[in-house]
Amino acid sequence: MAYDQSVRQLMNNAGYNNDDIGYDTNSGYVTYKGSNFMKPQINQGGTTFTDTDSFNQANQAYQSTQKQQNPNANYSWWNSAEDQMSVPDRYAYYISNPDKGQAELQRANTKLGYLQSIGDQQGVASANQYMQGLKTALGNMGVQQNPYDKQVVDLITQVQKQLANSQPYDVYNSPEYAAAQQQAQYGAQKAINSGLEALGTSGMARSSDAISFARNAQDEAQQRLLTQIVPQLVQQHQAQQQQGISNLMALINPMMNQQGVYDTRQQHTLDNAYRDKTFDYGAQQDTIKNNQWQESFDYQKMNDQQKMEYQQARDAIVDEKDKRNFDEDVRRYGLDYALKERQTNANIANMGADNARANAAQAMAAGNQQLANLYQIWDRTGRAPAGIPGVAEGTPLAAKPTNTTATAEKNDLTSTYLTNIDKMTPESRAAFFKAEKSAITKDLGLSGYNQLYDFYFDKYGDPK
Repeated sequence: MAYDQSVRQLMNNAGYNNDDIGYDTNSGYVTYKGSNFMKPQINQGGTTFTDTDSFNQANQAYQSTQKQQNPNANYSWWNSAEDQMSVPDRYAYYISNPDKGQAELQRANTKLGYLQSIGDQQGVASANQYMQGLKTALGNMGVQQNPYDKQVVDLITQVQKQLANSQPYDVYNSPEYAAAQQQAQYGAQKAINSGLEALGTSGMARSSDAISFARNAQDEAQQRLLTQIVPQLVQQHQAQQQQGISNLMALINPMMNQQGVYDTRQQHTLDNAYRDKTFDYGAQQDTIKNNQWQESFDYQKMNDQQKMEYQQARDAIVDEKDKRNFDEDVRRYGLDYALKERQTNANIANMGADNARANAAQAMAAGNQQLANLYQIWDRTGRAPAGIPGVAEGTPLAAKPTNTTATAEKNDLTSTYLTNIDKMTPESRAAFFKAEKSAITKDLGLSGYNQLYDFYFDKYGDPK
């Protein structure tokens, strides 16, 4: 038997990691991960050789030993770069590294074909389960088992069986030899008959020459059978065997080519799927960035709008004291509150003006032109002149009631809070509002607490 198969190549084809294959010079064993794998028949210049049958026996023995030592070792997913990870961790790793996940699927698919070829049903079931989980983790990226894998394996198995089961050709017990022997005997007998007939004609048919002639004819026929026919029969048999193997090999090559074409297409499918996922991820990132930009733009636009509204509202205020009050409301409670407060004051002013004009009309109707003139002055100037009954000189036309003790106390408390909080750091302010929320709400009310908090922090809780 020819020992012409590289042990390392056979191990690589069976899914063993090349970097873990070694050689023990003391024992003469090829090793895998430090454990004896097989003892090769030939070691030529550091390259070891064996035959297919010996390798298959060694491989099955090694796998059996590994199963006994660790039942899960054979199916924890042979020789991959991540073989120290648990299966869930490995799935997570391949999700984060899709290119490695693709390579792992291809490697596992090759291993599956090998397990099928050696009839390891437990391994096949485990491999299918592992690959299904991996494909699910990667989003079913389209990897399918190569349909040519099994056909190639079956053809190789047939060749191996023919080589392994080849029996010596017993030519002397073969039907071809029996037929050739019968043909030789027939030819010899025919030659004897012809010779005897010739001798009979000459009157020597029963002489010793006739007997010698017959023996010579049989010896020649037997000699021809052994020296010419038998070698031809052996040669024909060998040619038939070789032709059968050649026919199978002729089928294997195009089948393997188709296998390669299918794998290449599968790889393209994986590459396209990976690019699609990468593109989708990039598009998602672009969407997020666009949304962030839009939010920033909208926020800036809102700020610009508020600034414009503030400036327009402030420019419309003539009285400097009212301007200062408006600025203080903006600082303490925000622009929305200040604008609402100014609108309220405007409504009060309008009502005050309506009342002043009504009083002037009433005074004129009563014939009191002087009092009517005083009310008209109050309406035009916004300040009460002296002489209006019950109204102090200088009283604003839109004056709000000033005799509200609760409002004054609330304003004083708010002022006290502002004075103390202004002295704090941003971190201390955050802690203060959290710890003293109940007390502040009791003093200023919930709206007062919110206005005070909004003065120092934005809507995200970040210091202003």
